[in-house]
Amino acid sequence: MTGVVADGRLFIFDAGGGAVRRMGEIGFPGGQVERAFLTHLHSDHIDGLGELMLQHWAGGGADAPLPIAGPDGVEDVVAGLMQAYARDRDFRIAHHGEAVVPPSGFGAVAEVITPGVVYDDGSVRVIAFLAEHAPVSPALGYVVTHAGKTVVLTGDSTANVSLPPEARGSDLLLAEALNVDMVGTLEAAARATGNDRLAKIFFDIPDYHMTPKGAAELGQRIDAKRTVLTHLVPAAPNRMAERLFLGDADAEIGRDGMVITLRD
Repeated sequence: MTGVVADGRLFIFDAGGGAVRRMGEIGFPGGQVERAFLTHLHSDHIDGLGELMLQHWAGGGADAPLPIAGPDGVEDVVAGLMQAYARDRDFRIAHHGEAVVPPSGFGAVAEVITPGVVYDDGSVRVIAFLAEHAPVSPALGYVVTHAGKTVVLTGDSTANVSLPPEARGSDLLLAEALNVDMVGTLEAAARATGNDRLAKIFFDIPDYHMTPKGAAELGQRIDAKRTVLTHLVPAAPNRMAERLFLGDADAEIGRDGMVITLRD
């Protein structure tokens, strides 16, 4: 999960498992989320949506559902969550009362989006672009602008992704990254223990992610002022692992709870 705060308004990009709880720990309650955007529908990017819906409603006292925008298929995800949480909704209304948990605020409303400007309220502007994450299609990345500042979120993609002109000169590039050598070590270990199924997964995943160096080069290509790596595969649990993961790539490692403030 990545949060973008503009004038005190909170916008969320993807919501993996446990992300909402972690967000609350660093001072951004789920009830304050104004709108969510999804890059794609892999489970690790949507597992936390149910909790986000609940916190937006019960935690925030919303009287309208949470808008969730994403690629084709987002409507199925939201419809499924609405059904899964229907009993929970009824129990909470019966327990706390409609004044506390307004029925009209339950759940989410899906918006299927395609590349281009997908949100613009005169202050915050969000542009979606196609990411390269085949066979996942469509997969999106986003360019967010506010008060003269620009943030680019690649979503899951290769470094060959074609970014829109608005990404050039961005203040911050948030790029996912996979270390091929580390994943190769995991693949070899799985094969050595006879776990061919897991080895096949490790073998498959490098072709639809970008390497740390690829992410850094993408940042250079668009003249980004700062490149931060997120969604690390495999996870780097300590500073030594982070250095190994990064190698000689000219980028930074992003960590859970990291807050980056863009100022003039």
